[in-house]
Amino acid sequence: MKRILTLTQFTPAEAESITGVSTMTQRDWRRRGVLTKRDEGHARYDLFDMGGMMATKLLSDRGVPLLEAADVAEWCGMGIGYRALLWNNAYEGDHERTNEARGLPNMLLAQNADMFEALRKAANIARVELPDNLEESHRWGDKAEWLAHQVYRDRFKTGLIPGQLFIWWANGQHLFHESFDKARDEMTSGDPRLAGPALVLDFESLASTLLTKAGRAFVHVEFPELPENPDA
Repeated sequence: MKRILTLTQFTPAEAESITGVSTMTQRDWRRRGVLTKRDEGHARYDLFDMGGMMATKLLSDRGVPLLEAADVAEWCGMGIGYRALLWNNAYEGDHERTNEARGLPNMLLAQNADMFEALRKAANIARVELPDNLEESHRWGDKAEWLAHQVYRDRFKTGLIPGQLFIWWANGQHLFHESFDKARDEMTSGDPRLAGPALVLDFESLASTLLTKAGRAFVHVEFPELPENPDA
């Protein structure tokens, strides 16, 4: 199956409106190596670049030295960008036909029919109202996960995805984790990492912010071998 996944490129002015990092600051950061220079000519950024830019600003604005913030920014951008790719409006083009291109629609419906029926019965017993688009949402979740992994691997050549949270402890140590409470529970009360406030970046929230402020898709999806008419 041939697929073409093209990351949308944003101008410095657009990146400023999305991330809050001014074009002047962007130029300074490119000069200092805080932002990566990808190609000759005009600067352009994709969603991962802007996720890293946003993380750098958030950390440095709260007292983390700029170069130290920049050291972890790419991984933060990877975590933010991946989670943005799980949303339907992150895509344009043939994204709704992803499972069709994979030859999966009928298979998915058959496999999940019993599951949806069981959910309806359980909801009826518990007198809980299920959303009308339950099946549609589930099928999009499968498409989103596949698309997100394809885009992510194409961009970074790895399947390693940072945890949902980035935590910068009071003593300057930091880590990626799925839960702040669990990360905290792994430490004793006298741990130097707890001797002051911690900074926490929630990648899902930041991904939502990126999507909202961008106002357009991050990836254009094409499956050239599919017929132009979906009903064909």
